Amino acid sequence: LMAHHRHHAIQDPFHLPGLCDLTTHVEWSQIARSALEEKVDDVYLSNQASYLLDAGIGDIALEIGDPGNPEIFLPISNSLQKLLSEAEMGELFKVFAFSKKLSDVLPDHVLEDLPGLRGKNRL
Repeated sequence: LMAHHRHHAIQDPFHLPGLCDLTTHVEWSQIARSALEEKVDDVYLSNQASYLLDAGIGDIALEIGDPGNPEIFLPISNSLQKLLSEAEMGELFKVFAFSKKLSDVLPDHVLEDLPGLRGKNRL
């Protein structure tokens, strides 16, 4: 278990309760296998970069910023780099989604219709 406050690692996760972000390392492949054993309808496991790209983050960046205007677009580009880069958050952070018995009330494979979950990362 790790804590972060204002982008700095904090050793004590109970320091500044409510103000720190808490995170932990998770064995996602084991969780995905467990979900499949429970016969869920859909399972999606991806890194953050693939999820955000499939969700259209590039198009959103172009909508809110003009690449021809470095003063406006440079901060957007830097943020994208942090979110998508393998060396930053793109690989370290994961997206995991599954559904079970949603087909009783929604169309089959409902996760496929959600932005970001249409990619090849279905299990």
